Amino acid sequence: MTRRHLNNRVPRHKRVSKRERDARALAFAATLLQRALAGGHTVVGVFPVEGGGVSYHFAYTVGRCLRGWPELIATGVSNLGDALLNWVDAHWDAHPGPGVRWPVSEGAIMTVPVPEDQRDDHLTMVQSLRFGPGVPADWSALQVVWRTDAGLWPWDLSDPTLPVLAGPDWRPA
Repeated sequence: MTRRHLNNRVPRHKRVSKRERDARALAFAATLLQRALAGGHTVVGVFPVEGGGVSYHFAYTVGRCLRGWPELIATGVSNLGDALLNWVDAHWDAHPGPGVRWPVSEGAIMTVPVPEDQRDDHLTMVQSLRFGPGVPADWSALQVVWRTDAGLWPWDLSDPTLPVLAGPDWRPA
């Protein structure tokens, strides 16, 4: 973290030029694409910042669409997002389909279709790489949701840190 002075400005010797920021972002994107092209995927974690666009943690995959599978997103996760999404990916062959409960130990998880506008707003690294080699133009995404210890699903709660991207009125069929 960059240390700020009392006047809330970054010291001149610690400032990073726009060119340097752009170069770092491009290197990050290239690393993600390289991992995805190596036959797998990677997980990107997004954390809320004051004055930022979202007020909740979320994580999403980058690279599953290269295998013809939907990308995955989980909201309301912090350090566990990568473990959850990697587990779902590893067990994808047993996936029962969107809106169907997928039994897991004590509780259950399911995947919920993500609308295109929410997909494009949240999975920005996939969106920025979509013109890369092998990325289909019509890629899709599924949100991984889970039941709480009390047996409640996110649509049964009024918790803004666990939004259902398909909308607050979405329910499985």
